[in-house]
Amino acid sequence: MKRILFLLMALMFAITAQSQGEITIGSGTGTTFYVPMYCNYNYSYSQTIYNSSEIIGGTISQIAYYMTSTDARTEDIVIYAGNTTKASFSSSSDYEAIANLTQVFSGLITFNVGWNYITFATPFQYNGVDNLIIAVDKNTGT
Repeated sequence: MKRILFLLMALMFAITAQSQGEITIGSGTGTTFYVPMYCNYNYSYSQTIYNSSEIIGGTISQIAYYMTSTDARTEDIVIYAGNTTKASFSSSSDYEAIANLTQVFSGLITFNVGWNYITFATPFQYNGVDNLIIAVDKNTGT
């Protein structure tokens, strides 16, 4: 099995496969987007779809978020992954049902400026045919 390192940023995404190097998805440099989570809100939930044409199949065992803020934050998050036939969301309530996703991580993460890596407790087998969906549930309330 190939092992894929899946990297997420607000507008720029990259996947690293052990034998294929890094694949970059998008070219944005924005710093005001709040997906996959908005740290200033007590709780948040988001889902992001990545098209199969942009990535390859294999085992996804880690993701990383790029944080531009200089304020370190500890967040309680749960991450889910899934294969989906959706190419986009038709509305703000058109989420993939949580029952169709696999929980891959749950716990506290401290985010600092730069890349913040999260290793999945349960690696996800992405089929490479359907689109990939990543859901992030932020459970920190302050």
